[in-house]
Amino acid sequence: MANPNYTFKKRILVPFWVIRGLLVLLFIIAFGYMINMTSCQYDDAESMIIFYIFLIGVLLLDILQIFYFYKNKLTPLTFLTLNAMQCGFWVGNFFADIASMSRTGADPVTIGIILFILVLYLPMLVYASIGYHRQRKQQRLGNYSLTYNPAQQEARHNLPVYQGQAPTKPANMV
Repeated sequence: MANPNYTFKKRILVPFWVIRGLLVLLFIIAFGYMINMTSCQYDDAESMIIFYIFLIGVLLLDILQIFYFYKNKLTPLTFLTLNAMQCGFWVGNFFADIASMSRTGADPVTIGIILFILVLYLPMLVYASIGYHRQRKQQRLGNYSLTYNPAQQEARHNLPVYQGQAPTKPANMV
């Protein structure tokens, strides 16, 4: 029978968090450098800054998951919600880059990088979804409890007989 309290496996979470965190941190540094270099040339720097803020938000969501995990407060619903937000950002970014590439003929290497990052986020979303559904299934099953059996003798817990007074007979017994 499965464990009623679904626990996440450290051997699955930690490698993904490390790889994703380092990759997104590298992406943030590179994108910040790019914003710094192009902010004086283009008027479109505001949209780049908004994207940069979302990148930082995705990294902070990973840090929040790690914090909740080590405080044992990472529930399957929280884990699923945070991963869905992160995957939603990368899926939206992937489709926006495809639309941009079809309009302007942008570099397909960018699409490859975004697709690689998205591939790193999808397995965690699947893992979170499996954990959430297992936890819901366990909640529906309920907990086993013993029922009262009148034919079974009542447990006496091996208590010694009280020596202070002789046992009395009930009034209806002869």
